This record gives sequence, C-alpha cells and structure tokens, in this order.
Amino acid sequence: MLDQQALTVKLTADVSLLEKTFVDLSPIQRPREMVLRRDTSAFFNYSVTGATGAGASGAAEFGASVRGNLAYTGLTVGPDGNIVRGLSNVTIDDPSRMRRVTLGDAVTSSAPLGGIGLLAGVSVTREFALDPYFVRQPLPRLAGAITSPSMLDVYVNGVLVRQEQIAPGPFEVRNLPVANGAGSVSYVVRDAFGRTQEFASPYYASSGVLADGVSEYGYHLGFRRTGFGTESFHYGPPEFVAHHRIGFANVLTAGYRFESGLQHGSAMASGGPTAAFALPLGELDLDGAASVDASAAGAAGSLGWSLLTRRFTAGAVVRAMTPSYAALGQPASADRPLLQLLGSAGAPIFRLFSLTLEGQVNSMRDAGLTSSVAVRADVRVTNNLSFIVSGSRFRGPGQAPEFGAFATLLYNFGQGTSADLGATASRQGGGGSGGVQKSLPLGEGWAYQLRSAQEPAQAATGLGQVQYQGPYGSYLASYSRTGITDAAMATAAGALVLIDGSVMASRPVQEGYALVQVPGVEGVRGYLNNQEIGRTNGAGNLLIPSLQPYYGNRLKIGDSDVPIDYEVGKIEQVIGTPLRGGALVRFDVQRVRSVTGLVRVGNSVPAYGELTVDGRSSPIGARGEFWLDHLGIGRHDAQVEFGAGICKFEIEVPDDTAAAVDLGTVSCTRMLAAQP
Repeated sequence: MLDQQALTVKLTADVSLLEKTFVDLSPIQRPREMVLRRDTSAFFNYSVTGATGAGASGAAEFGASVRGNLAYTGLTVGPDGNIVRGLSNVTIDDPSRMRRVTLGDAVTSSAPLGGIGLLAGVSVTREFALDPYFVRQPLPRLAGAITSPSMLDVYVNGVLVRQEQIAPGPFEVRNLPVANGAGSVSYVVRDAFGRTQEFASPYYASSGVLADGVSEYGYHLGFRRTGFGTESFHYGPPEFVAHHRIGFANVLTAGYRFESGLQHGSAMASGGPTAAFALPLGELDLDGAASVDASAAGAAGSLGWSLLTRRFTAGAVVRAMTPSYAALGQPASADRPLLQLLGSAGAPIFRLFSLTLEGQVNSMRDAGLTSSVAVRADVRVTNNLSFIVSGSRFRGPGQAPEFGAFATLLYNFGQGTSADLGATASRQGGGGSGGVQKSLPLGEGWAYQLRSAQEPAQAATGLGQVQYQGPYGSYLASYSRTGITDAAMATAAGALVLIDGSVMASRPVQEGYALVQVPGVEGVRGYLNNQEIGRTNGAGNLLIPSLQPYYGNRLKIGDSDVPIDYEVGKIEQVIGTPLRGGALVRFDVQRVRSVTGLVRVGNSVPAYGELTVDGRSSPIGARGEFWLDHLGIGRHDAQVEFGAGICKFEIEVPDDTAAAVDLGTVSCTRMLAAQP
C-alpha cells in the first residue's frame, strides 16, 4: 500500500513467505576450532609381568599410522617363552562417510539371534565413532512462526537449555539435547512488546531407533580364526556375516541379518529381518530368523520392549528357538534356550531411595529349566555415602532353590578414593568383605587397593596392590593371600612413540596420542581437557598418551611456566587424532630480547628518523642509534623513515643467550621513496 502523504510503501506478507530460521541444539557440538591431525606416527607398547610360581610373561603391541590409516599387530609371550600373535589388521577410516574398512582380523557380531566370531579377511562397517558429533538417533523438534524479532527460550524437562534471538518468520529448533527415555520439551517466545507464546509437547527418545535416512551396517568376509590366544596362524573355513539397518521417518528402523559358513564340515546359513519401533511410550525391538545347518532346519524369534522415564524404568525380552536353530558358533547340535524370558523394572521410591527388580527364566533344550530373580534397593544417605542391599533366588535343573542376600556400604572420600564394606548370606553360611581403593589420575600419580573377603564355604582372601603411573611407564605390584597360599606379582609397562622424527618414551598409549611442543622451554605444564598431564622435558616436548580419537581434545599449556623473556602466542588448541594415531601440536612460544645498534642508509646517518621492525618502532638518534624490545630470533622486515625518504631492508637477530643483543651497524641500501 502506497501512503502518498508520508511517501512510504507498506507491505503485508504472510509469515510463511519469510525466510525460515533453523536452530540446531545438538547435544555435542563440534568445536569450530577443532583440527583433525593425520601426522605419520608409530607406537610400541610393551609389558613384562613376573609372578610367583608362574615365571615371567609379556605382551607387546605395535601400530603405525600413515595419513590416518592404522597398521596394527599384538602378541603375547608366555612363561614358557612361546610367542602367540594377537589381532593383526590394517584399518582404513573415512570419517566423512563414517566408514571403516578393516583388512585382517576383525570381531563380528550381527544381532541377538546371530553369532559372534573372529574373522581374518575384509570388513566394511559403519562406525559412528568416526564422528562423535553426529546425531544418529531421532531427537525432538520444535517449530513455530513469529511476526516480529523475538527471543526464543527452549526448555527440556523444565530446564532452560538455550536462548536465541530469532528473526520474523517460521522457525525450527532441531536436535533438542534430551536424554534417552520420556520427558517434555517446550518453548517460550517473547517479542519486543513483551507478548509471549508458549508451546509444550511430550517426547520419547529411543536409543535403538535411527534417525530418518541414517544407516548402520557391517559386512565381513573371511576365514574364522580358531585357537585365538593359543595359536598364531590357525584358521577355519570361510564365513560371511552381514547386517544392515536403515531409519525411516524417525519411528522405524528396519534391516536384516545374514551369516553363513561351514561348521563341523557342513554348510550353515542363518538370517532374517530386524526392526525397531519408537512407540509413544517405549521402544519395541523385533528379530526373526531361519536357519539351515546340514539337513537340520530351524527358526527363532525375539521380541523386546523397554521404557525409560524419570520415575520408572522397565524392560522385557522374550526369545524362542526351535531345537535345531543354528547360527555361527552355535551349530544345530549345541544346547540352546528353547524359551528365554528376561524382565526388569525399577523406580525411585523416594528422592534418595530406588528399587530394582530383575528376573530370568531359561528353558534349555538339553540342560533343563533354570530361573533367577533378584531385588535390589539403593539408598543414597549423603552425597558421599550410599547403601545397597539385595536379595536373590536361583533354581537350577533338578535342584532346590538357592537364596542369597548381600549388603554393601559405600563411601566416597573424593579425589578418586573410596571404601566399601559388605556382607553376604546364603544357605552355605555368611561372609563379608571390605576394601579401600584409590584410582589412577589422568596424568602422573599413584593408585592403590586393599581388600579382604570371606565367602561362604571358601577360604579367606586378602589383596594388596599399588600402582604408579609415571611419564615413561606404569608400574604395578600386588600381593594376595588365599587361605595359607601366598602369591605376588609385579608388572612394568611402557611405550616407545615415534612422531616428528623423534622417539620418545611414554606410558602405554591406548587410543590417540599427541606430542606437545613448546620449543626449547622445559618444565611447562601440559593440560588435557583442563586436567594436568605432565611437564615438558629439556627439549620442550611432552607426550600425552590418552586422547580420544576423532574427538575435539583440548590441549593447553601453562603460560605462567614460560619465562618472561619469551613471547607466547595461542595457549590452547583443539585437536582430533585418528584411531590410535598421533598428532604433532606446536605452541607458538618464541624467545625475545632487546636489540640495539646503529643504522645507516648508504653512507648517511638517518638522524632523528624512525626505525620500524615487525610493527615495533624506535626513534633514531643523532648517531643513528636505535633500541627495540621483544624481537624474536631470525630475520625481520625493517623500514627506516627519515628526512630523505623511506628505505626498506632486513634485520637478523642471532640466537644468543643474552637478554640484550648489540647488532652493531646495520645498513639499508634500498630506497623506496623520497620525502616531498
């Protein structure tokens, strides 16, 4: 509409025509400054154990990472000197697709009705761990529309999780950070005039359901490795294992399982559909299967339901198998549960008191019927003191019921130290146990454990154990006594790590690792996620052996430990590493010093001019003298500006231990401009 008097044009448009605003509230956001390093690196883990009556044994691991791809092998050495190879493989990761290809040994598993095995061959799997920030399950959304700039407040279970300024038009809030189970989400929109809109909705987040379009899979082809742990190169017949699941509409995840191979000289094949449903209350899981093992055919089915709320949790599983159902590792001749019932329920009765009930029934084809039931109560007396009491009943085939009970008192002293005191009772008699333990810190430090127990109809036992985690290794010593039998054991473990052309000693590396460099500065504290790990050595290096692969690990140095004659740049970096790979992390720390000298332009003295080096300026005296503070070692661009014009050249600061360096006479011959 045209207002000719005011010379304005007024437009009225439907809100839906405006640009839509999206707000992503993913529970874990990838740090913007995160850098995934793929530096060439290698590690060699080793351990040696000596035990009374058993002699010495050892173990080793070797891994090399090139462009983020890992070659790995492990081995053990028995007391008899026999060397047995462990897992050996090459892992090729593609984080952008969350796909992992494994050449060599890989553990396979498909579904509850399938088998588990160790194959040597080729495996292609979807690994969500390659992107820890990827949201694979459906999370609640909120949507609405506003006509003026407003403030959006988002609540989950009554707790404010985000405030966001949004523009007029439709908006959508995605991936609300909710825990698994039932709850409620809501939002409040306040415009500039104080008017509000409120909306609330219940939700149920299912951990086993994939978001729409998200897939999960694993395909394995190879030879079954047999005698693992006792044989190095012993393989069985070829096998194939596959499973694949895809999410649909955020409420259904459907897929299949299939596996085949030779078992005891006969062909076996087993497989069937799988499905997971997100219900208004709970999650429903369905699995079906059929099998052929030689001439024996079989079938199996599984139905599971789970519910998780803030006030109540429950779950139930029913599985049934025909007498000849088969899967890898479970031939038709093996015993199996023809019917299996599992159930659990738990609820907080009061704010500090919760009750849990669990039960199980197995009707085995050959062994017969077994059943068990247990009830447990957890009482939180204070923030540091808790009490657990439990009772159970177990009945085996053809046996009278066995009843048992136990009670445990737990106290947390803080800083990783805790103690417990327990008592047990059964038809065989009563017993008790007690202990105190301190866990290892993330960096260097001590841990210990003292424990004693007397179980019904068994000899009394005692254990004392101490462990030290240092910069170059981990060391453990223990002494135990069972009845009148004594035993002692000691273990030393460490690692050699190759990165940036240097070999460094370390405690064993578990996942990712990083070489932190503060060039030339000793004694600087290094931090991993705000936890002190250690200090740099004489070369300014610190190896941190405990990074999470593909995750944004925050590495930081203590700038207060850097001498005052050094200039410190950024003191924190967010680094990701590949699987069991290393990262070279340099911090910009440069020694600086005062520099003096005389400057000449050709044969003349640029008296009363100005010398500028790297943004720092010094007036030039009558004889050409200058003084500059905080210049680093090396070459610097310099400029002289004086009455005759501007001259540019380079100044080189030598690597000198003195706090002040006299450069003598420096000359500039490259005149760029003359003063008007």
